[in-house]
Amino acid sequence: MLELVRALGVARGGSASRATSSQSAISRKDAAPAHDLTVLRQRLTTLLASIDPDDEQAIATTRRPLLQEIVLWEFGSDFRQDPEFGPMLDGIERAFLADPGAQARFSRLIRHLRQ
Repeated sequence: MLELVRALGVARGGSASRATSSQSAISRKDAAPAHDLTVLRQRLTTLLASIDPDDEQAIATTRRPLLQEIVLWEFGSDFRQDPEFGPMLDGIERAFLADPGAQARFSRLIRHLRQ
């Protein structure tokens, strides 16, 4: 999923890089490193804590918030304000839905994070 997010960021003409460059002006003394996998894992674990990995409706409902967390982790929280944020999430979600194995991988991700 991260590769898809990064590829779409590049395909959008670097909108994500504008968002991350604006972050450089913000002091990061108290902030976690931008690509700390522990932080991402904690965010996703919290988001998915109550989701049944066998409930397709619950998974479908949680998909976009999960993708949003990954995008914000990758490009920084300021990217939420970028006009390309919504369209980028839409594109990622369309790519996710077009992949026949994505639902099963998403279920495995939920199971893995709940261990």
